[in-house]
Amino acid sequence: MSLPVENVLPELAQCFPAARVVLEAPPGAGKSTYLPLYLLHEQLGTHGITVMLQPRRVAAVNVASYLARQLGEEVGETVGYVVRGETKRTKNTKLLVVTEGVLVRWLQENPELSDISTLIFDEFHERNLHSDLSLALVMDALPLRDDLNLLVMSATLPAEDISEWLSGYCEGVTTLRSEGRSFPIDIQYRAPKTRSEWLLHLPSVIVEALKSADKGVLVFLPGIYEIERVQQALGSLVATDVDVYTLHSRLSLKEQQHALKASDGKRIILATNIAETSLTIEGIDVVVDSGRERRANFLPGYGMNQLTTHFVSKASATQRAGRAGRLQPGTCYRVWSKADEHGQPEYAAADIESQDLTSLVLEVMKWGSSVDELAWLTPPNSVHCRVAEQFLSLTGLLVDGQLTKKAKTLDPGTDARLALICDAARSESHELKAACAQALATLEEPSGHIKTINILDSAEQHYQQRQTLSRWRRRWQHWLKRLQVSESTRANNKGLEKALVAGFPDRLAKYSKAKKSYQLVTGGRLASVAELLNQPQWTVIFDATFQQNDSNGKVRSYAELPDIFGAIEAAGLSTTDIYSADWVGTQQTLTRIKRQTIGALFLSEEKLDGDVTNEERCQAFADYLNKKGLEMLNWSRKANQLLARMRLLQSVTGELSEYSLSHEGLLSHLEAWAYPYWTSVKSLAQLQAWDPNEALVYWLNYDEKQRLDNACPEHWETPTQRKIFINYLDGTPRVEVKLQEMFGIKDSPRIIDGQQVVSVDLLSPAGRLLQRTNDLKSFWDNAYQDVRKEMRGRYPKHPWPEDPINAEATYKTKRQMQ
Repeated sequence: MSLPVENVLPELAQCFPAARVVLEAPPGAGKSTYLPLYLLHEQLGTHGITVMLQPRRVAAVNVASYLARQLGEEVGETVGYVVRGETKRTKNTKLLVVTEGVLVRWLQENPELSDISTLIFDEFHERNLHSDLSLALVMDALPLRDDLNLLVMSATLPAEDISEWLSGYCEGVTTLRSEGRSFPIDIQYRAPKTRSEWLLHLPSVIVEALKSADKGVLVFLPGIYEIERVQQALGSLVATDVDVYTLHSRLSLKEQQHALKASDGKRIILATNIAETSLTIEGIDVVVDSGRERRANFLPGYGMNQLTTHFVSKASATQRAGRAGRLQPGTCYRVWSKADEHGQPEYAAADIESQDLTSLVLEVMKWGSSVDELAWLTPPNSVHCRVAEQFLSLTGLLVDGQLTKKAKTLDPGTDARLALICDAARSESHELKAACAQALATLEEPSGHIKTINILDSAEQHYQQRQTLSRWRRRWQHWLKRLQVSESTRANNKGLEKALVAGFPDRLAKYSKAKKSYQLVTGGRLASVAELLNQPQWTVIFDATFQQNDSNGKVRSYAELPDIFGAIEAAGLSTTDIYSADWVGTQQTLTRIKRQTIGALFLSEEKLDGDVTNEERCQAFADYLNKKGLEMLNWSRKANQLLARMRLLQSVTGELSEYSLSHEGLLSHLEAWAYPYWTSVKSLAQLQAWDPNEALVYWLNYDEKQRLDNACPEHWETPTQRKIFINYLDGTPRVEVKLQEMFGIKDSPRIIDGQQVVSVDLLSPAGRLLQRTNDLKSFWDNAYQDVRKEMRGRYPKHPWPEDPINAEATYKTKRQMQ
């Protein structure tokens, strides 16, 4: 049976050599399983190796194995693969399937990719960090390799968008589209009663799906936690002859491949979105889609990722449903309502917008460039880039904007934090290196079944169970090799925490008994460790979990630091001495203090002799107000009125824009407007009695003060030449005036060059409010006659003319007027 992609291959062949092609091909078209073999058969790009990039390890191995079988060979001959920790290739290999992280390492070692003739970015729509980074580096190196063939293939992203971007950096870009091959899929909606009950509702939907399946059911879930919950629930709901498999990234490649193969009877596969694309999953004709996926969102204030559960994009939902119709008509049960689809995004956001960019920024700098200089389909998050640079500076990898020798010699292609720990342990004893290898493997490949949150205890438990933890074991062996220590070396944890701090200096934390939480060196706070009766004062925290839509974190993995100063010194971190004055004791005496700090954390503190300087006293006052608020000052009505006038002029005209007049702005500029008037303030009591009015008046220069007095005057003059106080405190300027004094005035008074109406409180002769209006003309035309009718009998001695516009303004009685 021919594949849809075959229709575009003749046109693709015409683009060689130096092809620049974007191919949009839905699932089932054959872009991953037929196109690469076509290139080999037609000898397109034969002067070097063809490399196809896959975003996932299991997909890379699976695709390479399938392609090798099509040639009647073992994988590793004509077709091979290279993934982290495993390689199958020989000198005869012509087609390599690799993960993008491998390509990044190759590019750093050989920017010209001299032994590669064709690069294929498969499943580019997944937009993980390595795919965006490797493509950006390839685009930068492309001028060195005019003959390099470049193919970008996507199942869902519109080809036009990628082609338009690519055309901005190279010529001759060709856009190709292929139809997909999919059998009809019957979409069924099985929404729970409430959205929050979807996980409880899911097992019953799976049981229903199993009854309608001829072969097997593939269930999409957001993460391992949900997989285990559903697996446990199915134990009592499905027959014992139905096999239930799991498929997620924590499994070994062998375990993942075992789940992909068809069994004799019906089966259920509980999978994360690892099963959305690339993988050939045999014996599936029904899909159950929870509609959720887990995504990592970087929290800059913590230097950690917050895992959140989201509705999948419409493109992902289509991909998932398509799994049911690869080989025959199928059914997809969606655990949501059709109406919910209106809120789904068209495509998932690229990882480069939301995730930690430390390793990406480091790789770009190793490349000899800056993030801003490279070509990105989606620009990296600028805030996350700044945080990454701060981390590189903190760890001594970046000095004055340049990478240090230490940065350039770190293990290539390795997470920056883990590489720093490895580097710190190289000069230690073999016993500590062995312990470090265990800890590194545990940080990289933690088992979900080992719940111990102390990393040293957890590493020991992983080691004890190493025979059953194949992925952990391979990473442990990798780190042993990097540290040049044998598997038989007995591990000793003494001093290990110092090496661990080298990779996580931004995760130093100090426990506060008063707040029952840990404060990080970056300023963020995490809840205390519930499992511990006695919280360690100093820790390094490796991971934390955060509640959905909330940054309140709970420690998930940590190590105690019995010697914080030794850990800081070993990690090469610098501390800062801060001199200040604080209120000490019950008498709140202002005392000079020296504090040794690292980031937001106090390491030590000592009282100093000598008188407090004026600068230190002002800073102490400022610290007090920043903590307690400006309302602790003695704000007179005049001071509040002045501030309200300044704010009104600023909001209406944009004048005084250089002044920050919000509560936060005034606090951040105390040095400019308040410090000069605190020279005579010696105590907290005097500060609390201090009126800010004079300081605010003289914060303005002479011209600004004159402009304020003219535009926002403190008084308004009535036609009777009386000066009426203008109240600015309610946000809208307002005057209170007896109604008779407004006779003859057609429209409401205005200030600020006529741009601002002054609201008028019209009072009775006894001073009671009759009407509040900011449209005096409307009052005369509509409401006045009713007021006149009621008031003339109550106050007959005062004038109530029928025509107030043409009457004489007065505050006198009729007799006084005569």
